[in-house]
Amino acid sequence: DDIAAAVLHAATALGIEPIASRLHRAAMASTAASTAAPGATSEPVGSIRRTNLLAVAGPDPTLAAELATGVAAGFSSHAAVMLVDLDLDRPIAPRLGLGIQPNLCDAVHTLRALHDARLAPFVASRAITTVQLPFAPLVGAPSPQRQVELTNTERSAVLHRATEQYDVVVALADERRPTADLPGAALAHCGLALVVVEATPAALPALLDWLAALRSSTVDRTTDPVPVCVVTVGDVSRRRVESILDEIEDCTRDLAVGAVGHLRLSARAHARARWRGDLVRGSFARRCRALVEEVSA
Repeated sequence: DDIAAAVLHAATALGIEPIASRLHRAAMASTAASTAAPGATSEPVGSIRRTNLLAVAGPDPTLAAELATGVAAGFSSHAAVMLVDLDLDRPIAPRLGLGIQPNLCDAVHTLRALHDARLAPFVASRAITTVQLPFAPLVGAPSPQRQVELTNTERSAVLHRATEQYDVVVALADERRPTADLPGAALAHCGLALVVVEATPAALPALLDWLAALRSSTVDRTTDPVPVCVVTVGDVSRRRVESILDEIEDCTRDLAVGAVGHLRLSARAHARARWRGDLVRGSFARRCRALVEEVSA
C-alpha cells in the first residue's frame, strides 16, 4: 500500500492524473452533457477569421514545431499566449518535456458540457524542470487514436474559446498534406498561416504540393482564402538563402502566397534544445521575435 501510494503521488506530481479521478470526471461531464440544453454541446463557431489566431503548418513537422514554439515565445513578451497542439504525427509534449495530462481531449470533453469553460486548467506543465514555458501549452491527445476521434467541430470550438481567453493563439496544425479535416480547425479560422519548409532546393516540390493542396481543399474553397506566409528554416549561406527565396517567390505567384522569409537554425542549437527539452535559444529565438513584430505590424 505504501509503494502504491508513493507511485500515485509521484505520477500526480508529474501531471499524470489517477485513473479513478479521470473516470469520475468523465462521468460527471457525461452527466452534465446529457442534461445540458439542446445545442450546448456543439456551439456554432462560424467561418470568420480571427486575427489573434496564428496557424503554423507545413510539410516538415519538426520544423513546424520549432517555429510554433519560437513564435509563441516571441509573442509572450507582450501578450498572453496559448499554444494549441493539433499535430497528429509528432505531438509537442515529448519535445518540451510536458505532461500528457491534462490535454486537448480533456478540454473538448469539458466544452461539450460547458461551452464557456476556462481553458487555463488544461494547460500542461513541464515534468522535467520547475521552469515553465513563457506561454500556455495545450498539448494534443495522449495517442493518435484519441486525436483522430476528435471532430473538426470540436477542435474549432477549442480554438474559438482560446481566442476569447488569450491575446494570441498559436495553433500547430501540421500535416504532410492539407485535407478538409485536420487543417480545417486552424486554417479555416486563422488570421494568418505560417507555412514552414526546410531551406533547401529539394524541399521546394513538397512546399508547392502542400500549397496546391491547400488552395484546392474544402477549407480554402468554402471560406475566404487562407492568408499564407512562407518561412524557410535552416543553416545555409546568405547567398543560398536569397536564391531559395527568389525561387519560392517565382514558383508560388499563382498560389496567393504573401511574404517569404528565412530563419537561421543551426543543427547544433537545435540538437542542444532537443537534448534539454527546451526552446531553441540564440539567433533563432531573436529571429522569431523579429518575425512576430513583422506579422503584428
